[in-house]
Amino acid sequence: MKPGKGLGVPYRGAVAWPWLALIAVAAVSQLPRIPKRPRAPQPLPVSLTLSALGSGGEQTVRFLPGKPNPSRPVLSARTGDRPLIRYTVANLDAAKGVGSIVVHFLIHKIGEVGEAIPDNPRKGSFQDTVVGLELGPSRTVKGQSATPIDEAGIYLIELEILDDQGSRRQIAAADLRVEGPEL
Repeated sequence: MKPGKGLGVPYRGAVAWPWLALIAVAAVSQLPRIPKRPRAPQPLPVSLTLSALGSGGEQTVRFLPGKPNPSRPVLSARTGDRPLIRYTVANLDAAKGVGSIVVHFLIHKIGEVGEAIPDNPRKGSFQDTVVGLELGPSRTVKGQSATPIDEAGIYLIELEILDDQGSRRQIAAADLRVEGPEL
């Protein structure tokens, strides 16, 4: 047998490269693992309808699961008015219920029409109502509000569905422009 050959005795690095590969694999296995990104939750089979009746008439907007949200309507009211705001949450699945959801209805003041909807509720909401429920097959939940608004400005009316983890699953929104008395 020639010197340097056989039984893993390295010569000129020919047998050393597999050892380097093993060391590299061992080093890579010690690196922290990057967690997988959570997938966006599938929309619930729930439609959201939001309507408001104010001094500028009545407007209704319907938000369907998996469809792009329609543009936010801009409703009108005057200070001291009690705009009648109605909302409906309907399960569109006739065979299966939607369990453990939270219906969150809130109104809060924003800076301008069309401002981005905040990811989380802000302090100082003008009105805030939360109802936890299970929505049976083809069932509907309705609510309404007629709170007087005494301060002029732009308000965001939000109706959102949260899952049992507190994550927003669906949202419906409209802007409300409240104008003060003319001088």
